[in-house]
Amino acid sequence: MSSPALVPDTPARVALRRPTEGRMIAGVASGLAEHLRMPVGVVRTTFVVLSFLSGAGLLAYGVLWVLVPRQREQEESAGLEAASRRGCVPWSGPSAVRTTAC
Repeated sequence: MSSPALVPDTPARVALRRPTEGRMIAGVASGLAEHLRMPVGVVRTTFVVLSFLSGAGLLAYGVLWVLVPRQREQEESAGLEAASRRGCVPWSGPSAVRTTAC
């Protein structure tokens, strides 16, 4: 009998987001490097080389800048907790017509 193939225990790939920390322009290269598990210098160099050769680097950077969402500091949860962080608190007055204070 043959033994089953072992699958390496690798973590799931990080979602493609533009980080707010450690970025030079818009965070496209650092977010892409984190997503692809590559050094950020390699990704930045690739964008620069492609920009000089054919302009494709600038085009790709611009498209990714528009399409890739920014990484939020903390994911907001639904409900009262998220509302209170935004400054919205439930109305505690006697009237049932007004439901929130924002």
